[in-house]
Amino acid sequence: MINHYMEIQKKINYYSCYIKNLIYSLCTEFQTDRVHIRRITPVLVRLLVNENESFIRFFNYEKIGIEMQLIRYVTQLGEIIHVGEGYYTLPPERAVQMPDGRFIVVSSLKPSVNTSFGIGLLPEKLPEITLSYQQFLHRPTSDEILNIYSNRLSKNPDIVPTEMIYFNSTGIVKTKRIINMREGVFYILFFERSFRHSTKLERYFARWQNNEWFVAEIKSTSHYLRLRLALGSISKQVYTYKINYLNKDCLELKFKVILPEEEHRLLRLIATPEHNKWPRRYVFSIVQLRSIEKILSCCNLIREEL
Repeated sequence: MINHYMEIQKKINYYSCYIKNLIYSLCTEFQTDRVHIRRITPVLVRLLVNENESFIRFFNYEKIGIEMQLIRYVTQLGEIIHVGEGYYTLPPERAVQMPDGRFIVVSSLKPSVNTSFGIGLLPEKLPEITLSYQQFLHRPTSDEILNIYSNRLSKNPDIVPTEMIYFNSTGIVKTKRIINMREGVFYILFFERSFRHSTKLERYFARWQNNEWFVAEIKSTSHYLRLRLALGSISKQVYTYKINYLNKDCLELKFKVILPEEEHRLLRLIATPEHNKWPRRYVFSIVQLRSIEKILSCCNLIREEL
């Protein structure tokens, strides 16, 4: 199992370094600061033809091609930047200080040879640009996300929800029966809006007050997941994760909830997921344990005692 995760991470790091150096060489050749995706994907497609089955399965949870999933993967982790209209560029090399105080370098053109898990490079010396993990990715706490959306609430008589989610101490309930709402309680609503020749499903943070809905649209999947966790927590739900020792140096992280995207991005700097899309398991080195626990604490996850 450990060898499988290490091999997957080794290949991800190889492709990340390859993509960065490809962009750098094309920018140098054409005297530009950005490269169109059409110059990158054909090269990746040719390389991926000969990839082994285990690496292909890692990306088999999405419909788009593996070459685009790879580009999205490294973009989400700050290795490259999408500047719009299909163009990509390289950000400056920078070091991110993780919760335990250690630094991880992102967007380096050097190959990652000193890490077993995670895409981040352990620095030989710090680059000029350093930032904390909070600066690298903004992650509102439960109280902050609830305050943000509570302040956005307003009456909207056009909202006739098709489904709603409510929260209690035993779990999350999703229902099409829009009845028995409680005064002043927060809900998440789903609303189908007609859009050209189809329907678009919209999500709303909502409060039932004076026999009508006060709502704020949730446009971000990450905010939706963060709100679900926050509303579950104030309803006395307990979200947990497990840490299992695979050997004296390697550990396995397992959780049941779907984490927001930002948590996955931070985890992938120092840990390797089971697969690309919404994984529930990571493998990491024991030296990263403190950072892993701190990352998960923002979502109010508690470690289960074995």
